[in-house]
Amino acid sequence: MVKQEHFDKLQQGCESWNHWRKNYFINELDLSGANLRGIDLREFDLSKVTRIDLSMADLREANLSGVCLIRVNLSGANLNGADLSDANLSGADLRNASLNGANFNNTNLIGADLSGADLNNTTLELAITT
Repeated sequence: MVKQEHFDKLQQGCESWNHWRKNYFINELDLSGANLRGIDLREFDLSKVTRIDLSMADLREANLSGVCLIRVNLSGANLNGADLSDANLSGADLRNASLNGANFNNTNLIGADLSGADLNNTTLELAITT
């Protein structure tokens, strides 16, 4: 279940989030089940977070281009139409995720689990998968 403090800080925007992160270390980021539709996470500081849980999150049309999401849990998440180009999703859990129309151009998917994921209309050109 989403940790409300994390969700609230994220909703305050990138500048507020990054300022908070400079002063507050978080080992685990729990945004499971959160409605993050259309969010732009490109400038958010997600470094040094050991575990990121976005399972069952609504990330439709989200901009995750270039974001480092190593070993992120995106199982069951809705990423329809999301931009994940140039992102690092190595070791990510994408089981049963909805990825219809998502852009994975030049994305690192080494070790990612895409079992049961909906890949209809997904762009995977130049994606790193091995």
